[in-house]
Amino acid sequence: MQDHAIYNCQNTWRGYTIWKNPLDLFMYAEIVHETRPTLIIETGTYTGGSSLYWADMLKLNLIDGHVLTTDINPMPNLPVDERITYMNLSSSSQEFFAIAHERAKGQKVLVNLDSYHDYENVRAELEALHSLVSPDSYLIVEDGVGDLLYDHRGPLQATRDFLREHHEFGVDRSRERLEITNCVEGYLYHASGK
Repeated sequence: MQDHAIYNCQNTWRGYTIWKNPLDLFMYAEIVHETRPTLIIETGTYTGGSSLYWADMLKLNLIDGHVLTTDINPMPNLPVDERITYMNLSSSSQEFFAIAHERAKGQKVLVNLDSYHDYENVRAELEALHSLVSPDSYLIVEDGVGDLLYDHRGPLQATRDFLREHHEFGVDRSRERLEITNCVEGYLYHASGK
């Protein structure tokens, strides 16, 4: 088996490929139920499977909410859902930040970062989007596990460096309690509302 075989994902959500660890999806369901976000900002749309999952979690919890998702190379035939808005912009661009900032006004915001897992890109996303996360909500950074598995300087290092400067966030290790997660040290809880 090749090292990167883990990324040959066959998981689907309602027929759309979803590049997520199923145990993380369980945590996402818990987080939506507990924190009740009205806007979920997602980077890295890909096939839209996770966008649809987030939208379904909002619907399941009777939350009048929306998903704003962006990707510089989205796949064709994305799922159609009135709760999802797709963008074709860089997740760390000023243009996307301006749109996300406008949409975040008056909303309880959760942010999920899952685009290009390069250190510089993740760090730029963290700096651009962290201020939109509501108190008592989450900034979820995907695929820090890759840093550990492949001796890669990516999301995990970017998250650790970010946390040294942003003390309003802390790692919620209780979200890693199922022991297998792609979001190693990546469930960042915005606690300044307490």
